[in-house]
Amino acid sequence: MPFARGARIEIENKMAVPTLVFFHFLGQKYDALPKETLYFHAQYRRENPTIRGKNYTILEAEGDGYFAGSILFIQGYDKGDKWNFLEGDEFMFIDGEKDASIKGTGGEDYFQGGWYFIDGVFNAPYHGLIVKDAERVHASMYRFHTLDRINFSDGIRVEIEHGNRPKNEAKADFSSTAFWYQKEPHQPFPELPSRENVVAGPAFLIEGAIEWEGTKGCGPLYVSTYNLGWSNNMGASFVGKKGQSTSKTFTIPKAGKYTIGANFITSEHGAIGQVKIDGKKIGKPVDTYSDIPRDDYLLNVNPAMGHQVLGESELAAGEHTAEVEIVGANPKSKGSELMIDCLTATQ
Repeated sequence: MPFARGARIEIENKMAVPTLVFFHFLGQKYDALPKETLYFHAQYRRENPTIRGKNYTILEAEGDGYFAGSILFIQGYDKGDKWNFLEGDEFMFIDGEKDASIKGTGGEDYFQGGWYFIDGVFNAPYHGLIVKDAERVHASMYRFHTLDRINFSDGIRVEIEHGNRPKNEAKADFSSTAFWYQKEPHQPFPELPSRENVVAGPAFLIEGAIEWEGTKGCGPLYVSTYNLGWSNNMGASFVGKKGQSTSKTFTIPKAGKYTIGANFITSEHGAIGQVKIDGKKIGKPVDTYSDIPRDDYLLNVNPAMGHQVLGESELAAGEHTAEVEIVGANPKSKGSELMIDCLTATQ
């Protein structure tokens, strides 16, 4: 952190209680600094919540210098989000590029992790994961370009997607500190954003939900917190032929008449499904076709149809079987798939 005439480092305590601060200074004095000296810069940014459909900006700088790295802090809004905000790539636009010359493959990949940091926290000299808190849906990570600095002559913009790429679907609190060196002058810094805390709320659950995720023979469907209306932010995909079905058992606590409902997801591959309880048809078949393209990526941004009441069933206390059978397809459909969020049984 070179300086020619003087420097001052300040720390402000924003907490409600006193805190102890320890620091150690190492320095070296020179008679003069070279005219081409690059000066250290750091900038804090925050977007709370992230803007749907727009990348999060880590750094935007003008001048001649190099990007030295960043620390990124992410706090989810929904405990059912399942780290979907890491489904995004980083982009580095060098010297006014319209198409980024540096593009990544995933949020956690850029910080040298994988599969939503499946192995948990780690600390390497130039990259690491400081915090992974599933209960709070919170992750803090860093990467320093000490050995692979990103040079720029006129300017740089560093962005990262959030949520289902490239739609930036996940709702989260993103904050970061970027580090870079450049010749003076630098462009004015934006006003410091607030530091208001975000607490992840409980996952949205539909009353009486018989969640379909994890059902045998089905693939997983995840959903971001911007795509509201899903129970527990997850569902299942069942692909089959007419007459084939997907089923699971559920338990009824006390005997009585129950209202049976469902929440399906639509796409241009949607099939027509018939809900059954213990082999008995409940209501009319449901056509899950829409002209919305099937999202073939890991996360799903196809819209849920919303909870539909299908009919009633007299159920005894104990275990029962819920089933959804493919009974046909809309003539316009390009496939034979049922995307199921949940069935419901309520009194």
